[in-house]
Amino acid sequence: VESVRTANGRVEVTARLDAGYDFLRRKGASFAIVQPKISIQGLTGLETILSGVYIECVPGTGALSQGIFMGQTSAEPALLEREGFRIRLTSKETTVQAGAPVLYRDMTVGEITEKSLSADGKEIELTAVIDQKYRSLVRSNSHFWDAGGVEASIGFLKLKVKSETIIAPDGKVAFANPEKPGEPVKPGQSFPLSNKPLK
Repeated sequence: VESVRTANGRVEVTARLDAGYDFLRRKGASFAIVQPKISIQGLTGLETILSGVYIECVPGTGALSQGIFMGQTSAEPALLEREGFRIRLTSKETTVQAGAPVLYRDMTVGEITEKSLSADGKEIELTAVIDQKYRSLVRSNSHFWDAGGVEASIGFLKLKVKSETIIAPDGKVAFANPEKPGEPVKPGQSFPLSNKPLK
């Protein structure tokens, strides 16, 4: 990394690749910050305690790019390399992080692997990777929502409190289909991330 600056409300990093590593500039490459993380599942990114926070790159498979990429705010290398059926979730704001499970009928069927800002900076984009055996569950009218809140009832009041706990520090995303499911979708399909479950 040669320089870091703030421009247009975003942090811009200029990085220089050594000779012979031009393949990392191919379209579809992912660049993400790797840092230590503690959860009930254990420690990850522990090597950064000695080496410091670093940028992990997973090469793309497309044509050579002009060299501008939208970086991920935080990720684990294993998440970036996870294989499966990829879709995109968008929200104005969300506390869901990379590593959050994706649930269908309270069963884990996938995982959030990346979190980033949209190109115009107006939305948060989440990449969800659904296990291949469950890809048929994702339909054109599937409803995705942030399921990481804790719901509590006090008398006639019902409250949903957003809280990060040691059990689910990255949050949770759930989805469901209406009684009449829509058509199957192709990889890369975008869905809005709601704050409420499907009624």
